[in-house]
Amino acid sequence: MKVTSPNIIGDANYIPTAKVLDYQEFIKFVEKVRLRETKVKEKPAILII
Repeated sequence: MKVTSPNIIGDANYIPTAKVLDYQEFIKFVEKVRLRETKVKEKPAILII
């Protein structure tokens, strides 16, 4: 993105000085939810993480 035209950067709302976000905690949460996804149809459904 650093060598891209300013018009494209502006249209993409890219902020070149912004810090890259760390999604590791979010990824861990999604993995936990996926593990429980198969249990949703069980009765009673245990959805506590």
